[in-house]
Amino acid sequence: MSSKNIQVYSSSKYMEAFNHAVASSDYSNTLSTTKLDFSAEIIGDENKRVMQAIDALKTKPSLTAQKSTLLEDASLEEHLFDARAKVKILTSAVSMHIKPEMRKKLFHQIDMLHEPDEWESNDVPVNQSSFKAFLSGLLQINPDRGPGLGLSMAGNMITSWVSDKDRLIIEFMPDNVKWVITRFVDNEPEHFTGYTKIFRLIDSLAPFNPEQWFWKREEVNELT
Repeated sequence: MSSKNIQVYSSSKYMEAFNHAVASSDYSNTLSTTKLDFSAEIIGDENKRVMQAIDALKTKPSLTAQKSTLLEDASLEEHLFDARAKVKILTSAVSMHIKPEMRKKLFHQIDMLHEPDEWESNDVPVNQSSFKAFLSGLLQINPDRGPGLGLSMAGNMITSWVSDKDRLIIEFMPDNVKWVITRFVDNEPEHFTGYTKIFRLIDSLAPFNPEQWFWKREEVNELT
């Protein structure tokens, strides 16, 4: 994984943060994995049309093999280019709903995450189903500030927003999201974790004042 851009992070960095924060968590009673409900009552007519456009795209199975498998039929460079191109096509389908500067930054981050020269043997390209969930989350949040990006060991999209010392990390799985919050109170870190359906993301974060991560501070102050 590339380390040239501070907005791109290795999977090991994220996994270390996750493992530290969720070591004592119990997800045994979490929701079962089912198809996402993109009804108008949950995410609104506009986002419903957006997600229908994404689901209408005809895509090949996502690339989740290890480097040795990637090299079977084509070069590593070709497979990484293919992985980048597919998620950029998905993004372009909803580009009218994403700020131009954020889309440009997102494409650059995707390229950085798939640089052949820094690809490691256990790295996995971005999972397209995870990326679709990430797009859904991005459209729900509609942030002013784009996140730092990373990939999990399974190729899932991981995002990171930082406000002062407080950090929000979200892993987007095909049907669910897992998030970890680290915030400081009296210079002591507190950790909170959650695991929910994608359409419940905003509601599950509500008790933690997520506006500090997603929206510009001056705009938040104007609303208070």
